[in-house]
Amino acid sequence: MGFVGEEAASNIVGGGPGGSGTEPLGSTATPSGPGSTRAASNSGLSGSKRSRCHSWVWNHFTIKENFKNESGIDIGPRSVCNYCDTHYKRRSTNGVGPEQRHIKKKHADKIAGASDSSNFVYSKKKMRHGLALYVAAAEQPFTFGDDIRFEYFVQNYLNPSFAKVSRNSTRSDTKKAHSEVKKDLISELATVGAIGFTSDMWSGINNRGYICVTAHYIDSSWALQKKNYYFPFSGVSS
Repeated sequence: MGFVGEEAASNIVGGGPGGSGTEPLGSTATPSGPGSTRAASNSGLSGSKRSRCHSWVWNHFTIKENFKNESGIDIGPRSVCNYCDTHYKRRSTNGVGPEQRHIKKKHADKIAGASDSSNFVYSKKKMRHGLALYVAAAEQPFTFGDDIRFEYFVQNYLNPSFAKVSRNSTRSDTKKAHSEVKKDLISELATVGAIGFTSDMWSGINNRGYICVTAHYIDSSWALQKKNYYFPFSGVSS
């Protein structure tokens, strides 16, 4: 169930490339062609480093696997600025200091106000939508936002305007979010030429059967994607 839960979080919260407009985690740099990759799956970075490429820098830089210099020589993976031709060497031990300094010095207008909390405006509608996404992705009960201790924590340490959300409201918001994600996913898969499916079945500790179907496909940016769908299945024996 843990594996499926993680994939469910990826499906709902991440939205995938070109996915839904309900992505609360922010956008990432769009690869400029077959020679580039998304920051989360950089070539030239070790496995542990790949999972850490979540810096805001990657909204402004793109990793190019086989970057060629002015002489046409392949000099390996480089991080290339999306706004000019500046590029930096990428290795497993590299940080993002050079990229950060470059953006702040040369393209400050691109990040102006990005981290300025003084412009933040609390929206109950957005809060409820975000709570529904979290509850679904983390497989939390609908009563999560209705807990008086959670309300106390948010009001005293995050936002005094927060008011707890009833389980019925969270259930309704989650169903609405599911419908939106489902609609966007159908639109995305409609543009895919071929889809491969794998499946797994198991029974829980309550002897209830489950089946998980995983769809594998190549998106429009030539990146391998996968989406998981899991639901109760009466055909699995205990």
